[in-house]
Amino acid sequence: MSTRIIHFIEDDYNQLIVEEALSRLITKKPSHYVSHEVSKIICGNKTWNVTALQLNGATKMKGEEMQDSFIRRARRKDGVLVFGSGPNLHDGTCRVVVSVFKRKQLDLSHIESHIKNSFCGRVEMGKSIYAARCLEVGGSIFQYTPAFECKAFTKYYHSDAQSMKERTIDTEDNSIIRGKLEVKYVPFSYIGTIEKYNLLYPRLNVKNDFSLRLVQLKPSWCGCMLSVMATRVKVTAIETTACKIPFNEEYRYQEEVREVILKDERVNIVINELDLRGDDRHFELDSSLYSCTLPNLGVTFFSRNCSRRYALRFSITLMCLEQKCTSTFDVTMDVVVPLEEYKKEALYVRSIELPQLKYEPFEDFTLNLTNGCAKFPKEVFPGILPPFKPTSVTSQSLCHTIICIRLEVKTFFSSAESVELIEELVVPGDYEALVESSLLPPYVEVDEKRTVVE
Repeated sequence: MSTRIIHFIEDDYNQLIVEEALSRLITKKPSHYVSHEVSKIICGNKTWNVTALQLNGATKMKGEEMQDSFIRRARRKDGVLVFGSGPNLHDGTCRVVVSVFKRKQLDLSHIESHIKNSFCGRVEMGKSIYAARCLEVGGSIFQYTPAFECKAFTKYYHSDAQSMKERTIDTEDNSIIRGKLEVKYVPFSYIGTIEKYNLLYPRLNVKNDFSLRLVQLKPSWCGCMLSVMATRVKVTAIETTACKIPFNEEYRYQEEVREVILKDERVNIVINELDLRGDDRHFELDSSLYSCTLPNLGVTFFSRNCSRRYALRFSITLMCLEQKCTSTFDVTMDVVVPLEEYKKEALYVRSIELPQLKYEPFEDFTLNLTNGCAKFPKEVFPGILPPFKPTSVTSQSLCHTIICIRLEVKTFFSSAESVELIEELVVPGDYEALVESSLLPPYVEVDEKRTVVE
């Protein structure tokens, strides 16, 4: 039994179903209800409602309690069956994501109002790239900034992320290394943010985003009164996927945690007394010790089906030189993999002209005007048209035929002027030839009359 936050993301048509479900929950299970917030966002010609519900005593269901795992079905709907995969951002599902974008890529009225308040300095106002919570629908991004949000929901979105976390071991046991591991997130200097996120880009090195240091709490690390050495460094990426489950007028949830070890290495780094710095007597770990590359992680998201979040766990094992005392310090820090909208560039279409007719000037001839019109003699355009390629449109290219007729007209009282006539032709293709050269099925006329066999 624990406090849990679940999501409902529906359009106006289905929002009534959500409100009725909440009403039944409050009426029949009032002890399970804590609070809920609803935000309405207009995305193009459609309005979406994001409902965040906080439950008290939410029950976690195990996979063996159900014939078919709810979490697996939810992962299948969003296309995130594999660690770090997906989701399909063009399936029409509305999702809450954190997007990194340029000013020109969104309606920035919310950002302009936020960066002028007391929480943002001149440096933040001068940023051209911003990170903010957004709604992603069918490849389109809309800024999502609730007018009011309680602390529990803000924490749920990791928008109040702590830039530093620590793990302290301080005990009277003489066989334990007494100290503290501090992991600090190094934010990107070129990104302005309204809310605080520990942004982490896929396929980049972890050492560029974090700094680690060990702090000695007592006059000595352990009861042996000797120096210590780091013997093992481990970095683990953690993916947590959760989904809600309607159950007897209430909601339960199912959660799946997957881990991928990015680095697990035995080291031998001796930390002497002279290596400690500062009044807090700390030792900065060299970034090469935790140097590892992140996999190609998909974005952190919250949808109507499920939610997918990430974390990184850093583990450092210390041992005294006598090899009698040992401790392992673990620090887990929540991270957000954003949607990198700012890397999207304009789509350029390259036009390649493949002329099939050579330019051949013809002899001068006189036009006889009748009622302002003149007919060209057939001898002006001798020959026949060559075989053109069929007009076709694919996801990669467009093939069409254009005929351009350019005339140079000269009257008795003016200089020569050029006149162009451009005509686009639709050239039909040979279906039988396409069937023979591809996997197209042969065309068969189906008779509307059907024979019923009894």
